[in-house]
Amino acid sequence: MRKSTKDDKNEILIYADQNAESIKRFIELVAALDKRGLIEPIIGALEDEDTFSKAMRCLSSDFVMNLLLNIDSIIDALNKLDLENLSKAIAITNNALNAISAKDIKEVNGLLDMMHQLHDPDIKKGLGLVFAILKSIGSYYNR
Repeated sequence: MRKSTKDDKNEILIYADQNAESIKRFIELVAALDKRGLIEPIIGALEDEDTFSKAMRCLSSDFVMNLLLNIDSIIDALNKLDLENLSKAIAITNNALNAISAKDIKEVNGLLDMMHQLHDPDIKKGLGLVFAILKSIGSYYNR
């Protein structure tokens, strides 16, 4: 490393003077990160080769690049979501996933057995939901 000269120091001072506000904001950012206890984990992640390489692989993955390329349409789609309905949809999906993994799934043996199942209020409600979803999908594709 070469020794810095007086000209180098003057150049740094001129640059610092011209960019004082940015430097101040950067120092405030670092202070805020330190106040929240984030500096040490960040330094640790940068110094740990395995963690750093995993982060770099993630950032440079095709999936992340695809997200970045499509970020505008993703944000537009997310802005259209009704978050109250989304939480209901997630709860319904979780219940469906639990049913899929259940060990005691009963077979439906024929049309009479199916008709008997229709007396169950939960099945009636579930079928109503399935038909409402199918109707919504159908009306969307009829546009």
